[in-house]
Amino acid sequence: QLREGAIEEFVADLAAEYDTVGASRQFRATRGEIVTVEGGLYGNQIDQKTEVDYLTTAFQERRQEVHEPAYLQTAWKQGKEDIGSTYIEVDMGEQKMYYYVDGVLKIETPIVTGNTSRRMGTPSGVNFVYLKQTNRILRGANYASHVDFWMPVKGNIGIHDAAWRNKFGGEIFKTDGSHGCVNTPREAMERLYDMAQIGTPVVMFY
Repeated sequence: QLREGAIEEFVADLAAEYDTVGASRQFRATRGEIVTVEGGLYGNQIDQKTEVDYLTTAFQERRQEVHEPAYLQTAWKQGKEDIGSTYIEVDMGEQKMYYYVDGVLKIETPIVTGNTSRRMGTPSGVNFVYLKQTNRILRGANYASHVDFWMPVKGNIGIHDAAWRNKFGGEIFKTDGSHGCVNTPREAMERLYDMAQIGTPVVMFY
């Protein structure tokens, strides 16, 4: 006889142990230190309802089998170290972006992120490229900007070229930053757009 709620508790414990969406992660930044990155949309998330249904049936039928959990969302890697060695790193403190493939640095570029003096600072977190589009008009309350390459990573925050800028990096973001997006020099953006795939983790921090 199974105690009432035992399966639900088991699945909830499993999710607490292995879900990584929004988790706090330790990340080795290119600038040479370990940073703590919290929040974001990237990661693994177990489908608890489906798992409870499966385990309830399996228990009733006395099944013995190896079972892979159902997920609402999967990262590129399972387990707690789910970022892996291919990712985009957005270091907003240094105003630099890096793209690594299998641990090898392929792109390094200065960027301009969200304007912190106007409270539009780009949010920290581990997100992922969820769409790729070319020739897009980005619209906000008081602007409409054409970009050649658009890779959103969290809601309407994304990585794109910015033809209206002739300087990137440094302290620009503090007073003349974006509305939250990651403005990138066109040449670097074109290369990143060609190489990065949908699903690529994007690690964002100050």
